[in-house]
Amino acid sequence: SLHVMEDLVAKEPHRTDFLRDLSVSFNNVGNIHQAMGEGRKALEFFEKSLHVMEDLVAKEPHRTDFRVDLAISCWNMFGICPQEDELRWLNKAKEILRPIRDAGLLHGQLEELWGYVEKELEKRVES
Repeated sequence: SLHVMEDLVAKEPHRTDFLRDLSVSFNNVGNIHQAMGEGRKALEFFEKSLHVMEDLVAKEPHRTDFRVDLAISCWNMFGICPQEDELRWLNKAKEILRPIRDAGLLHGQLEELWGYVEKELEKRVES
């Protein structure tokens, strides 16, 4: 649960595994609020998830799993942000995913995410 993860991180803030799990928990709560039509609350939790992942990537930039999670956070931000910010989040997700894709490490759902990002970017170029 979210409260358990917050407590664990408070007790051991250096544990990147706890921080990643906290980010995932924030993301999951954001998804719930988004599904309930509570955009502001969803955005609040997606932003929390994003900030945790940005910190983790800054601490350990070699970790592909952290970079993938950050790209997913960017995709979530794209899905809820004001229209004027959409390109920013799409481009950031693409920028994060490109070297992972170029290294041949995107498969399955991550390859689908790449396709979604590309499709949304193409829509915006066409309009």
